Amino acid sequence: MNYERGKIKSVHYGDILIKYGAVTNCGKGMIPFITGAEISDYRSQLLQDGDVLIADAAEDETVGKVTEIAGISDIPMVSGLHTIACRPRVKMQPNYLGYYMNSPSYHQQLLPLMQGIKILSISRTNLAKTTICYPVSAQEQLQIGKMFRDLDHLVTLHQREP
Repeated sequence: MNYERGKIKSVHYGDILIKYGAVTNCGKGMIPFITGAEISDYRSQLLQDGDVLIADAAEDETVGKVTEIAGISDIPMVSGLHTIACRPRVKMQPNYLGYYMNSPSYHQQLLPLMQGIKILSISRTNLAKTTICYPVSAQEQLQIGKMFRDLDHLVTLHQREP
């Protein structure tokens, strides 16, 4: 991995847990390149805007933290080890899934499905047992996602104040 050059970028699970919020704008974030990788090696794994990446392992109950992918530019991206990439079957409005899947109401579903003692993990099979709740109205999804994005922005501004 390197931050200077390459043909494809990779989102690391540790960055999902620590660095990225509910939505990751790939055009703005520092996402490393895979050194020496060719796009043809990853063609079936390329991410799209609206995909969600789930960290499937952690040392605590942050297992299952999600980031929604947005702003993919001309540089292809994939998810790295210990991530589960999901593409919704139902088209969702931007920001909704990232915030919903990081909410306490969704995360409570994950807690009994986590396995391990020192390192906790969650499997694709167990993730499939969870339920995603969403408004049918695209406009309502959009408003909810925008409200949480704006709230995150406001919190960030207040944290920067001296």
